[in-house]
Amino acid sequence: MKKLSVLILSIILVGSAFMTSCSKSSSTTVNGPSVHFLAGAGYISADQSVALSAPLKFGIAATQGDGKLKRFFVQRTFQGHTATVKDSAFSATSFNADLITAAQAIAGQEVWVFTIFDNNGGSAAITLTITTTPVTTYGPVTSYTNTILGSWNNSSIGSSFASSNGNVYKLAEAKVNYAIIDWLYYYGATNLATIAAPDDADAGTVFVGTNGLANWTHRNDTKFQKVTDAINWSSIQNDSLILIKTSGASATAVTSLNVNDVLAFITEAGKKGLIKVTAITGLNDAGTITYDVKVQQ
Repeated sequence: MKKLSVLILSIILVGSAFMTSCSKSSSTTVNGPSVHFLAGAGYISADQSVALSAPLKFGIAATQGDGKLKRFFVQRTFQGHTATVKDSAFSATSFNADLITAAQAIAGQEVWVFTIFDNNGGSAAITLTITTTPVTTYGPVTSYTNTILGSWNNSSIGSSFASSNGNVYKLAEAKVNYAIIDWLYYYGATNLATIAAPDDADAGTVFVGTNGLANWTHRNDTKFQKVTDAINWSSIQNDSLILIKTSGASATAVTSLNVNDVLAFITEAGKKGLIKVTAITGLNDAGTITYDVKVQQ
């Protein structure tokens, strides 16, 4: 009887060891996704202090682990209140996105959280803090008045403009001075009177040929937005209003312009300003636009 008990115990021990061995050999490590901020000109990739209502641009890049990426989720928390900024579903092995928005209009600290999820239940998050502070000293502006640009088929008046010096350039000259060209004017059948950044896709189909935009060494990425509320143009003596009106500018062009339209712009060099359209003549590909500009020095 004693020998039988020993035999049974041995069988139990061997079976237990076998099950443990099987358990160990079948286990796997699940690798979750990874996510990081994009760095470079124009991007915010770390904690930063900005002016009230300042434009914010975040670049996010993510890669999968063992499971495909499936969701991008962004939240911002300010003064105890959390708001969802982005919640998008997709299926991909990698993910890149730019998020362009504006800082809070009042002073304080805001925590941003960017989270990526995969279809295995994994996730990864990155966080930064934006501190908004009032600007107590506003900067001076440079004014240009009665500037005239010709459309793409105007042989006598240039279509390109540099806000750093107020000069107008014909296309061949603009190609040489590409580094300072902030926008071009054209009148198109669909877009009508249009001011566009050199890197605007539609502008690239208008300004063609040897000196066309496709052949420039670099095309500046100026951003625009139309100002929808009334402003007192003559009262702009510093950049205080400019800082407010340029917040959130993200378009590469503004189309269907009319007299008295005001556009806010941010050049690739970071200068901010306003354009006021004062005249549009010759509603065709050889017509002109006249405007005034106020831009940060």
